[in-house]
Amino acid sequence: MGNKAYPVISPEILRKYADRDLGSKADIRKQIRESWSRIQIRALGLGFRKVIPILPVSDSSINIFGSGTKTEKGESIPEPVKTLIWYGSPGRESGVEMCDNRSPACTAGCLGHGCWHLKIRSGKNSKLWKTMLLVGNPDLFIRLMMLELDSHIRSCERNSIEPAARIDGSTDTGIGDVLSGFDRFSDCNFYDYSKSTSRLGRFLSGKFPDNRHLTYSRSEKNHRQSVDIVSRGGSVAVPVNLKRHEFPSTWCGMPVEDGDRHDVRYRDTPGTWQFLEWKGQASRKHA
Repeated sequence: MGNKAYPVISPEILRKYADRDLGSKADIRKQIRESWSRIQIRALGLGFRKVIPILPVSDSSINIFGSGTKTEKGESIPEPVKTLIWYGSPGRESGVEMCDNRSPACTAGCLGHGCWHLKIRSGKNSKLWKTMLLVGNPDLFIRLMMLELDSHIRSCERNSIEPAARIDGSTDTGIGDVLSGFDRFSDCNFYDYSKSTSRLGRFLSGKFPDNRHLTYSRSEKNHRQSVDIVSRGGSVAVPVNLKRHEFPSTWCGMPVEDGDRHDVRYRDTPGTWQFLEWKGQASRKHA
């Protein structure tokens, strides 16, 4: 795999939305439904597989973000955090590459395929229609995503809880690299896992906004880069074939933390390994 930083939509295009009038969620949802056939045709022309996902029955259910069991743990930690998360179709599940830097083991053990709520029919359909929208009409996708983020920040402010967002819950698009720099989102922390060494380098060099955090994702292909990132003060997620109580205190001479205690990676100690129990069904045999 290469080290392409932004596989789907470029930072240059995303930056045009910083001061744009986005419209309303209701209007965008209506446009999505009315133009769904055209969105399908364009996505199929760009490589989307000939599997046509179904839109939600009600317009109010056409939402980009959702929640996850692990991200919800952040609501129970000291100084709680409420995280929105987007699950798109990982790898080439849709026919369009969403994770350019994935390795064979990470592909085999991907939670985007193996986690129960993402592999059942409704979960897979949800990933597919959202990914088809991103590919077939990125303008409507980004506008709806941004409006949902606006609502999330307002809701968290009313309930006195810290807002956060994981845009790449099962993908590696890097969209959060740009959106985190918009003034309207300055009170929201954007965090993601990534296998892009170039983007991690920019993050560690202070070239991303202060509310943007990246955790490097170790695989069987990037151990040397992982060691370098931890030694430079970054954090690296390491899926291991161990139970949480078996995690060591150090690995390769550097500290280990229990990455399963919560998912709020920007609260991790800099310069640490974040050990995670294997969760993907096929992961163990590729370890």
